[in-house]
Amino acid sequence: MPAFGHVLWTGQGFGLGLSIVDDPAQQLPHGYRSMGSFGWPGAFGTSWFADPVEELIGLMLIQRRAVEPFPMAVDFERRVYDAIDD
Repeated sequence: MPAFGHVLWTGQGFGLGLSIVDDPAQQLPHGYRSMGSFGWPGAFGTSWFADPVEELIGLMLIQRRAVEPFPMAVDFERRVYDAIDD
């Protein structure tokens, strides 16, 4: 479903007030989160996620109102997962 210029919710289902990853391979635009991870992107730039498999919580707090896509939240999540050293 397109929203705010992004294709959101692919590979995810919904719980009470959050999205839950049920197919990690289909996630767009990044696909880093593990099965069962959950979170929610805020309308004004805030974003949070919790990944129980990686024992990880990511939280980005900004305030930005815009119609065009804002790549910072996606870049933040990619960099967090790239920093994991298994």
